[in-house]
Amino acid sequence: MDKKPFLKFLIIFLIVSMSCGRKPKPMGSLFPETLPHLHLMKIIKGEQAKKEVNKLHGTEIHLKNAWIAHYRGSFSQGNWHDATIWVSEAYTQKEAESQTKNMMEKIMQNPKSPFHHFKIKNTNETELYTFSGMGQKHAVFQKNLLVFWISTTPEIFDRVLNYYLSHSFPKVPK
Repeated sequence: MDKKPFLKFLIIFLIVSMSCGRKPKPMGSLFPETLPHLHLMKIIKGEQAKKEVNKLHGTEIHLKNAWIAHYRGSFSQGNWHDATIWVSEAYTQKEAESQTKNMMEKIMQNPKSPFHHFKIKNTNETELYTFSGMGQKHAVFQKNLLVFWISTTPEIFDRVLNYYLSHSFPKVPK
């Protein structure tokens, strides 16, 4: 009996098995391995993330790049918190500002929107939109070329938001 096909299969199986259980690679300060009380679970990037952003909007958005990071607390420690960080990169800062304002105007003016309790404030030259809905708290803001939508369980919202507001992101990951 020839053992070569079995050995090839075993090697491929081991490589695939080891890569499936791997943690997502953190992306610098944009998506660190941990946020307050949360661990990075998954990052969607590139074309797949752009498709998800367009699907969410129901139309194609002019984007240079996009990322979606999913964070979760440690269930074994009774931490059921989670966060999703959506980030899109526009081609220009003016375009990022326009995308942010247009998106928020549409959401706030839609009587069927699941979102409510909108607040708008300026903090460190950043126009910050916060609101609630679908069991979570949300924040939308723009920094340079990046547009952020942060959704978290209410108890950790301020800590996660403060992380993103207090960091600058000079190098955007590819």
